[in-house]
Amino acid sequence: IKVMEDNHAEFCDIRYQSNHRLTIRVVDRNVRELKEQNLSGIGIRARVGGAWGYSSTTSSDKKEVLAAARAAVKGARTGDAKGTPIPERKAIKKKVIPKLNIHPKNVSVEEKLRILRDLDEAQHISDKIVNSNSIYREEVKANHLLNSFGSDLEWEEVRYHMAAASVAAENGKMEQYIKILGGSGSLRKVKETDIHEMGEACAKEAIKTLSAVRPPSGF
Repeated sequence: IKVMEDNHAEFCDIRYQSNHRLTIRVVDRNVRELKEQNLSGIGIRARVGGAWGYSSTTSSDKKEVLAAARAAVKGARTGDAKGTPIPERKAIKKKVIPKLNIHPKNVSVEEKLRILRDLDEAQHISDKIVNSNSIYREEVKANHLLNSFGSDLEWEEVRYHMAAASVAAENGKMEQYIKILGGSGSLRKVKETDIHEMGEACAKEAIKTLSAVRPPSGF
């Protein structure tokens, strides 16, 4: 922030974000995908007049971050937009970390895989089920934002998604039904869900749609 102000940025901010992602996919009782990703980076904005300059880096090295800050101001200087100055705002200092009774990071990958295997197995209730798919995704983002007004903000975002997709086939006809469970925050909903019932209900709906009457052509 100081480097950008010293380079005559009228307003500037810098945001650090780390992103943890987990994806597990089970197809026909077999694990097809199990992947963890950890990404992080810094995004920088600087305003000169009515023009904005942007820069980013995936490095946490001080020299690299300072170079990115200077690049943001340099980018803003290349613009000639005439904008209204940003009104001075009161500095806000706050840390918002969700209080979750079951945080995804506190549930092991092995436990999540077991739940997904059970969900996939539960879909096999009939020979009419020719394909079962179960997927779990989660994303945990940690953010830290500073700006030239003196604000210092930290917050965390937690999201997850779990789904079952059953494919039923009979007499040359094929139908699919998908059941989804997801949201933001705690995994309590997953823990409290009857996984076997969820998988079985999905398969039953797929089989049920096989007997659905097709609408007339043109509708």
